[in-house]
Amino acid sequence: PGINTETWAVTGTLNWQLSDTLALVNITNFRDFESSITQDLDTSAHVSGPPNPGESTTIQRRDVDSRQWSTEFQLQYAGENIDGVLGLFYFREDQRPTDTIDSGPDFGAPGNLARLQAAGIDPATAYSICNMRERAGAVASPTPVEPKRVCIRSDLDTDAYAIFGQVRVGLAQFSESLESLTVKLGGRYSWEHRRTHNPTFIITPATVIN
Repeated sequence: PGINTETWAVTGTLNWQLSDTLALVNITNFRDFESSITQDLDTSAHVSGPPNPGESTTIQRRDVDSRQWSTEFQLQYAGENIDGVLGLFYFREDQRPTDTIDSGPDFGAPGNLARLQAAGIDPATAYSICNMRERAGAVASPTPVEPKRVCIRSDLDTDAYAIFGQVRVGLAQFSESLESLTVKLGGRYSWEHRRTHNPTFIITPATVIN
C-alpha cells in the first residue's frame, strides 16, 4: 500500500480604497492537486496471502488530478456606527480520477490486450482510459503496457456561484444607553452545478464490458 500526494496553490489579494469608507477587494486562488493511492484489498498479492484462484483482482489504484480556480469580489463599507460587506464568489474545479484494479500496482494482467482485440476494441481507446498518467506514452510503444482489468476514468466538473452580504449596526447612534449593543445581519445564496462522465472497461477472461 502507498499514498503519494503533490499539491501547490497560489493566492493573490488586491485592495482598492475607493474612498474613506468604501473599499473593493479581490481574492483569487489557483490550486493544483495530484494524488495516487494503491491498496491491496484482501492481501492476495502477498506471497504469504490466502490462495486466490485465477487472476487476482484486488490491487486497486486511484489516481486523481484536480485543478481549482476561485475568485471573490468584496465591496466593503466602514462607517462610524455601521459597517458591512457585499460579495460575489465563483469557484471552478476540473477533477480527473482514474480507478484501476488488477494483479499489480502499475501493470495489467497478461492477456488483457488479446481480450480487447478479440472483442474488437481499439487498444488505444483502452489505454486512454486504463493507464495512469505516467503511462501516457504507452500507445506509441511497440510493446504497449497491458491494460488493467477494471478501468474507470471519471470527469468531474464543478461550477459554484455565491452572493453574500453582512452588515453590523452599532445601536449607540440611536441611544447612548445602547452603546454596548450591536445588531448583525447577514446572508448567503449559493448555486452549484456538477457534471460527471465515467467511461469504463471491465475485462474478464471471457469477455470485455465497455
